[in-house]
Amino acid sequence: GIRRVLGPAPAVARLSKITLQNKDDRYMKTPSRFILSAALVLALTACGSDNDSDGDGAGTDTGGTTTGTTTTTGTTTTTGTTTTMTGTDTTTTDTTTTTTDTTTTDGGTTTGTTTTTTDTTITTTDGGTTTGPGNTGDDIDLTDAAPRINTSSCGSLTVVETAFSNDLTAPAVLAEGQLARGRVNPEIASNTVNYWTIELQAGFHHVFIDSERGDGNSSNIGLEVSVVDANGASLDRLIQGNEIDFRARESEFFANSEPRTIRLAVTPRFASEDYVIGVFANGRSIPSPFFEDCPSITDTSVGTTVSVQLDERNAASDAVWYRIDLEEADYSIESVASRVDGLDSNVQYRIDGLTGFGETEDEDRLLVANEIGTVVSANDEFDISEPGSYWLIVRNSNAATTNVEFTINEATN
Repeated sequence: GIRRVLGPAPAVARLSKITLQNKDDRYMKTPSRFILSAALVLALTACGSDNDSDGDGAGTDTGGTTTGTTTTTGTTTTTGTTTTMTGTDTTTTDTTTTTTDTTTTDGGTTTGTTTTTTDTTITTTDGGTTTGPGNTGDDIDLTDAAPRINTSSCGSLTVVETAFSNDLTAPAVLAEGQLARGRVNPEIASNTVNYWTIELQAGFHHVFIDSERGDGNSSNIGLEVSVVDANGASLDRLIQGNEIDFRARESEFFANSEPRTIRLAVTPRFASEDYVIGVFANGRSIPSPFFEDCPSITDTSVGTTVSVQLDERNAASDAVWYRIDLEEADYSIESVASRVDGLDSNVQYRIDGLTGFGETEDEDRLLVANEIGTVVSANDEFDISEPGSYWLIVRNSNAATTNVEFTINEATN
């Protein structure tokens, strides 16, 4: 069946580009890995659905394969195949095989020599020149058992408006490398689960889901994504989100043992949630830190003092994002803050660090301030084990608008 990998296996870590270790909390999360084994061959389902209990409208599905013409001149054959995934990249591979025959005059014996030439062209059409941490673009290898952390900018891949389905017998269709949106609500009996099917090649893949609470509040948030059989019975759980925030990104890295169509079920764990889901071949460039509703990200650098006014935290957009390049070193982070209203009262804020694809559960707390005063300060230290690009997220934890200044320097001790 679907099983966890047992025994020695290559390390699988979301934070493979940068490992951040807070001096007070040295750890690195390592996600579990799954193998979808040959014993669980799922029935191929004629998929597609216009079912939409929430009135999202009929869906669409684009993308496909075009096979080039075959030209034969003598014994030379050229075959071209172009594969296009919607909104991502187009890869064209042409293979030319030339056979030269020699016929002898003493016995009619024919011998041949064969020369094969293969040319591959990759054309980027979706903003595939990456700008986030990773910055390497598509580099797909389905045989690589380690997750390839390749990112593109948030919003670089369009969400296909395919209608989600609540019908197990007519699940909505999702293609590899494609994004689609859904909605689940535990309080509406007809919409407690969404079903998707996706045709996958054998090898390693990522499944991602970005979600936000339907009520817009910062509270418990999390979706469960499971592989299910034709009767809806769970074969294995890939994602079980559990965060407290306005929005969250969750993912899992898994292996598919053979080409097949799998069925996914998405269910809410806490409240009504809207989400965007995608399944990606290992090495495909994935928009990060989210698929859409992108935060504005400002570049900063070591030694630069950043000044920011943090509004009352009433929405996800109230978090302020920065991007910084860090070398392998120990760093200090120093901050000073004050309430805009000038009151001698609580001043609360935090600065989190994030890399990889931006999974919420992998945020590292760099600094937390919770003081009483008109002007307060907070300092901390952290380590970077590998150089790379890193996101910083500054959040207000108080109801009062707060001015914050912070600086990251290499530690001197």
